[in-house]
Amino acid sequence: MTHQYKSVLEACGKIAKSSFVKAVEGTGLSEKSYGIAEAVLVLGYRQSVVAKHALVSRQRVHSICNDVLKMINAKRNEDK
Repeated sequence: MTHQYKSVLEACGKIAKSSFVKAVEGTGLSEKSYGIAEAVLVLGYRQSVVAKHALVSRQRVHSICNDVLKMINAKRNEDK
């Protein structure tokens, strides 16, 4: 799929696990950040719920997911 997501909300739960793993491998993303981004972008959990369980602010969750979403979009552009 070559769809480019413009926002975290639009991409929530719509990213394939394979695309996610391919985009973040070798980026040095911490285990906690990886889990947060996976929960929102792949599994489709709401950012506020993930923030509560990860004990971080919702803004931090959004920031992590936004950075990962940029990586995913960049990887998709690369693969074209």
